[in-house]
Amino acid sequence: MGQGQPAIAGTRRHFLQKPALHQGCQLSHDDAGQLTIDCNDAGVEFVEAVTDHNFLELEDAQFPILELYDGLARVSHHIHHESLEDAALLSIQVTKFKDGAGIAIGVAASHVVFDGHSLWYFLKAWGECCRKERVSLPPLHVRSVLKPECLLEKSKLPTSVKYVPPTPVLPKRPLERGHHRVLHFDASIVQQLKQTAIRESGNSCVTSFQAVMACVWKRVIAALDLSPQHKVCMNFKADLRQRLRPALTEAYFGNALDTLYVNATAGELMQEGVGAIAARIHETIKVLDDQAYIRQRLAVSKEAELDQLLSEVIQGVTQAMFVHHGSKFPVYQVDVGMGKPVAARAPTIHSDTSVVIYPGKGLGSIDVCVRFTKLQNFEAFLSIASPSLDI
Repeated sequence: MGQGQPAIAGTRRHFLQKPALHQGCQLSHDDAGQLTIDCNDAGVEFVEAVTDHNFLELEDAQFPILELYDGLARVSHHIHHESLEDAALLSIQVTKFKDGAGIAIGVAASHVVFDGHSLWYFLKAWGECCRKERVSLPPLHVRSVLKPECLLEKSKLPTSVKYVPPTPVLPKRPLERGHHRVLHFDASIVQQLKQTAIRESGNSCVTSFQAVMACVWKRVIAALDLSPQHKVCMNFKADLRQRLRPALTEAYFGNALDTLYVNATAGELMQEGVGAIAARIHETIKVLDDQAYIRQRLAVSKEAELDQLLSEVIQGVTQAMFVHHGSKFPVYQVDVGMGKPVAARAPTIHSDTSVVIYPGKGLGSIDVCVRFTKLQNFEAFLSIASPSLDI
């Protein structure tokens, strides 16, 4: 790609009101200050764009993370807007490339409305509609099934909930572009890491995801060269659909997540092998085996604990790694009539504290997207010996 080329040369903006996307919504607050979704038939934003870049050049380079990607999707997170109500709940952008060899479908979606599971099943269903097929997993829109009053005894419900608007504490864009890399873990490496983690930890319940994240977390912390006493924390979301009893159908459309925190020190991660770190992650996730714990978590706000972590990150007390993962999402089953995707990438990674995970193109493979602000940390990351990773 040539220097100085505009990322997006032109756009056209529409609002779709077709059967698959007919019910437009916006966020607002009711008289009591509670956040509500106003279904107003305004439609869903649909943007057509063109770029001067060539698709085949990106494909030949295995789709590295470039500044171009910032322009391939609209912004839907409240930290980029004056108020939460201004952020689009869903926006879709289709970008045509100069060489006509492919397109990019960029999706901006608000977590206020749905989680990653719901988003990808929506995109899969949209593709089925485009191909005039039946929707394989019709969505369940009954939000009440996860309301606290449906899960807890009345005596255990909070007597009141004070609404506190979220405070944007993260930068709208990285102050520096930074240095990005996509780590490709093919299926054989994923299994190798899993078996290593099981052998080292003696725990046969360690999963592929836990083993891969143990490898990445250890490597990131090593590259940052923190003091042994420095606190580190991995933050990620867990899908509760199959953990609830009775299990919640995969068709549930909304948010069915809990936030988990794995805590350690930099020194502990440097001394421990992949197995011990994977066991840390596994033990943290095990709390979700407790049904009473899950129901209690669904009844409380998570803002305070997240604000506390972000405060520690800003003060330099804790080095956090926020994992945005979807290694099991049906990414490569989405087909709007033009063929299935050849890659999935994040439009942007905001800071060194974020890691974005997608399923790889090959069955059982995983793509992990990372970013470092400083070149020396990036080079240190790449220089760490790893088991045949494609980086």
